[in-house]
Amino acid sequence: MTNICLKIFPLSGFLLFAMMQVHANQAPILAGGVLGYSDPSDPDYFLGDFLSIVTYQNDQWTYTLDHNLAPADYYTYAYPTPSAINCHENICAAAGYYSSSVSYEIPLLAFSQDQGQTWEYMIESGKNLPEDFNYAGDRGRLMDVQCINEGCFAIGGYSSTSVNAQLPIVFHNTNEELLWDYFTPLPDDASHTGYNQFNKMSCINNDCVFVGSYNTQLPMILTKKEENWTFSLDSQNLPKDFATAVSLPAVSCAANICVAAGSYVNQANAGNYQRTHLLAVSYDGGSQWEYEYIFDPDINGHFGSVSCTDTVCVIAGQIQTPEYVALIVTGNIINENEIIWNTTYISKDPNIRHFDQVSCSEHICLATGSLETGLLLLSSIDQGKTWDIVVDPTTRLPSDDLYATTEFNSVNCDELTCIATGAYNGGFPLLLMTQDGGKNWNYEIDSQKNLPSNMDTYYPGHGLTAVGDSQ
Repeated sequence: MTNICLKIFPLSGFLLFAMMQVHANQAPILAGGVLGYSDPSDPDYFLGDFLSIVTYQNDQWTYTLDHNLAPADYYTYAYPTPSAINCHENICAAAGYYSSSVSYEIPLLAFSQDQGQTWEYMIESGKNLPEDFNYAGDRGRLMDVQCINEGCFAIGGYSSTSVNAQLPIVFHNTNEELLWDYFTPLPDDASHTGYNQFNKMSCINNDCVFVGSYNTQLPMILTKKEENWTFSLDSQNLPKDFATAVSLPAVSCAANICVAAGSYVNQANAGNYQRTHLLAVSYDGGSQWEYEYIFDPDINGHFGSVSCTDTVCVIAGQIQTPEYVALIVTGNIINENEIIWNTTYISKDPNIRHFDQVSCSEHICLATGSLETGLLLLSSIDQGKTWDIVVDPTTRLPSDDLYATTEFNSVNCDELTCIATGAYNGGFPLLLMTQDGGKNWNYEIDSQKNLPSNMDTYYPGHGLTAVGDSQ
C-alpha cells in the first residue's frame, strides 16, 4: 500500500451565493443530458446543444439549467455531457465534459447550493483547471462526482503538458469555503506515461473509494479514510493470472463492504486480448482487497456496473456463451466477511449483448441493457434473485418510438423510487419512473411532454445521460 502526502493547490477565491430557501416535502430528483435548443425569438435558428438539468419536486418537472448558462469557450456543437449527478442535502453537482473550438475534451462541473434550483459552472475552460492542462490534448473529462458532509469530490483524467500522459485527477471543494482544489495522485511505480484515470467512486459518510487504472493497464484503487489517503490496490496486488489491460469502471460500498468490478486480459488470452471478469472485494471499507473468481478463467466477459445495499451486491455486464450476451451476478452478503455469488440472469437472446448500468435500493433493483432493436430494462423486487422485463422492444414503449437507436443509459433507485433515463426517436430525452417499487411505471419525459419550451424538435440533442443520486 502507498500512503499519499497531498499537496493541495488552491484555485479560486471565495464564492458568494445568495442561498435560495427551498420549501419542499421531498428531496428533488435530478436528471441531466445534452439537449438541442432553438432561439426563442426565431424557432428556425438552432442555438446548439447545451448541458441541461431537469428537477422533479412537488410533482413538477423544471429545467433549471439550459441554454441560458453555457460553459466557457462554448460553440454550437460543444456536446456538454454530464457523466454523473449527485446531491447531499442542499448541495448538488453535475460532472462531465464538453468540447470547445480548440479542445476535444474539457472537464466540466456545474454546482448548486439550493437543491439544483440554480447553477454555476465551477470547472470549465480557464476556470479551476490544472496549470498543466493540455488544451490541445485529446482527453479531459470528469467521470463521477459525489457530495458528502465535508464537500464534493469529482474525479476523472486529463492530458498534461508537463508529462506525455493523461493524469488522474481528484477535484474537491469544502462546503464551508466553497474553495475548489485538485490533486493528481498516482502509485509509486507509475511511469507517468499512457492513460491514467479514475472512473468511479463510492462514499460512505466521509470515507471514499476511487477506482481506475494507471500505466494504461494496471488497476488503481485510492481509499480515503477521514484525512488519510492510501493506494489500497495497485501493481502490488494483481489477479493471479493477470497479463495486461485492466478496465475498472465500477465500485460500490455499503457499510464496510466495497466491491470493484471490471475486466482484464489473463494469461490464457494474452495472445488475443479477450477479456475476463475482474472482481475485487474489500471487507474493511476499502483498506484491503482480495480478488474473488466467480467463473473459470477460460470464460470471457466484462463487468460494467455494480450496486450494493446492506444485504446484496448486484453486478451487471456480459459473458461469452459462446456469443457475448448480457449477464447479472448477485452477491448475497452473509456477514461482514462473506459474500456468496450467484449468476441470476444470462440472456438467452443474442441481441441482448450486455447490461450497462445497475442500481439497487433495499426494495428494488434496475438493470439497463444494450439491444440492437431498442429499449431494454429489467427489474428485481427480491434483491436480485429473479428479474422481470419492464421494457423491451415489444412492451411499454413511448407511443412514438420509431428508431432502433433508442436506449436507456442511466438508472438510479432510492427507496421505492427508480428512474431510467436515455434517448430515443433521434435524440429526444426519455425518462421512465416508478414511485411505488415497480408496481406502476410512467414515462415522465418523452418527445410529447415535459420538454424545454424552446427545445429544437429537428435537432433535439442526445437525450438524458445521467440521473441524480442523493444522500
